[in-house]
Amino acid sequence: NAFITPPPLNKCGISPSFAAQHTNQMKSTILKSLTLLTAALLSSCAGGPNAQTGTLIGAGTGALAGGIIGHQSGNTAAGALIGGVAGGALGNAVGNNQDQRNYNNQYRRPAYYDGYGRPVY
Repeated sequence: NAFITPPPLNKCGISPSFAAQHTNQMKSTILKSLTLLTAALLSSCAGGPNAQTGTLIGAGTGALAGGIIGHQSGNTAAGALIGGVAGGALGNAVGNNQDQRNYNNQYRRPAYYDGYGRPVY
């Protein structure tokens, strides 16, 4: 067989397998960029150190879980984005609660107690 037939081309003159491979790489890059952007945006408005840490951990974990669930549904990027936002918000709420509890334990303790065991502020 002297002639080698080239692979079929789409309308743009690109082979479908080449286009599919680069489309997946592009989706992966976009997914990673959106996840990092979401984490950065959510952590910038976080309050204390626990809220910031909770936001980052929540966004990363949520994006991972959302990406896995989205992959099963056929839309990895959307699942990761939704999971990242939801996880970041939940992580921020948990971390903020810890910051508030730490603040109350450190600064809101009474200076001393009266003779009957009641706190005097």
